[in-house]
Amino acid sequence: MWSSTWRLFLVLALAFFSSTPRAQDRNFGSPIALELLEVSGTTWIEGLEFSSAPLFAESWIDASGAATYTVTIRGTFKGPKLPGPGSSIWKLYHRDEEVKLGPGGSFMLHLPLDNFETASFLRARGPRNALQRQDFRVRYAPLSKNYDSSPLAARPGASEFWFGLDASLLKYTQSDRSDASFTLFGIASGFDTGTQYGPWHLNGDVAFGIASGLKELSARMATGRLLSAPSSNWLWRLDGGGFYTTMLVAGKSFGYQNLFGAVLATQLQKHFETGREIALTLRYEPALSTNFAVSNRRMSGEVVLGLRPNRVGERIRLSVAYETTTLLQNAVSLSARKISLGLGYAL
Repeated sequence: MWSSTWRLFLVLALAFFSSTPRAQDRNFGSPIALELLEVSGTTWIEGLEFSSAPLFAESWIDASGAATYTVTIRGTFKGPKLPGPGSSIWKLYHRDEEVKLGPGGSFMLHLPLDNFETASFLRARGPRNALQRQDFRVRYAPLSKNYDSSPLAARPGASEFWFGLDASLLKYTQSDRSDASFTLFGIASGFDTGTQYGPWHLNGDVAFGIASGLKELSARMATGRLLSAPSSNWLWRLDGGGFYTTMLVAGKSFGYQNLFGAVLATQLQKHFETGREIALTLRYEPALSTNFAVSNRRMSGEVVLGLRPNRVGERIRLSVAYETTTLLQNAVSLSARKISLGLGYAL
């Protein structure tokens, strides 16, 4: 049974990397096109450049339940190259509001989307009330025939709630008893607030597994910061938090009980234009409920594949994880190695 489960996982993983989306596949994670539009009677703004990074629509739900869609547009404005100090006092306006410029003249606009095509403009005001104007439009244009042109999108770093089932193979050793192996089946759930609206995020998960003669409960909570550019399809972040785990065994004849400690983690995530995702998470978790030692810890690595979303943020979640735990308690050494496969659904 275990070998057949591994074969199924490998088939799904190969499908993730090698399959080509069919034309009828609905994909709401596709980029939309920002298209510059020159209108008769207007001029181009000198020193204005829009970012070439793909744009993704964002959905907002108001109190009445109605959905509003916006897009974040990034670029730089350095002003026309004019002689003298006057070139440094140009200001940029989006419609009637001044645009705040960051280092190097970088800026960011949040544009509400009206329909499948939204027109807008920027104005630059300089010395002696000089004016320049740039008209542009945002168009829901698929970048590939396989993309759905809907404004809905699953942005890189989007928030999610997930739940699913998992199966684990646990190898357990304890210095004062014989080695043991267990096959656990269980349920798991978790959440991640994501990084699409800011660099800080919160995430957590809880899992419960059961096997003959053993039950295991584990929970984790962490917060962290995005280190890469939020508009990138590669997201890198660092997390810190805490964990709790315990083995429920009749008579507490073996295993660890009420173990808790710190969580130090890093994650690298890749968001594909097809809406699929792959994330690698590495964790080091020193145990604090025992005598502190470098060897008293959990370490784990996890790969999560997000397959073919069919609505905003929804996707099949396929995971594989490897975890090791080593402890020294009351002169008794404990060691546990676990490999797990998970199949879940993310909202």
